[in-house]
Amino acid sequence: MAIPIRERLKLLQRVSADWLDLRRALHAIPAQRRATAPPDGWSARDIAIHVANWDEELTRVLLDLSEGLPESWPPLSGPERDAWNAQRLAEFAGLPVDDALDYFEQAHFELMELLEQSPYLSAELLKPATDHYRQHAQSLRRRQPRR
Repeated sequence: MAIPIRERLKLLQRVSADWLDLRRALHAIPAQRRATAPPDGWSARDIAIHVANWDEELTRVLLDLSEGLPESWPPLSGPERDAWNAQRLAEFAGLPVDDALDYFEQAHFELMELLEQSPYLSAELLKPATDHYRQHAQSLRRRQPRR
């Protein structure tokens, strides 16, 4: 069921604001450090790829729904999710940082184009994405050089 235009705009603004905040956090990491992972996590490059992977999954889910298929996600928690994330990230091994950032942007632009028109847009569907953007933006900010 289509949502009212004001609600649609509010949801699109929220997802855009959270994604743009993540983009700023990615770009705040000095270029020479974007491919270097801290001991306890992923590099900025890896985070860009990881988020793009999940944006592509949301795009796929929306396309499936538009074709009458059921909503189907990769594992959303536990070791299965970790394995899925690792496998998807491994598919991009060796991808240069600039190409990873391009992938991050392209996946999101494709998602936004679909969200603008999708009758399946809802706060419930977008909440995991916006939470995900905020989570990774916060983790990146903790790595930014002190001023």
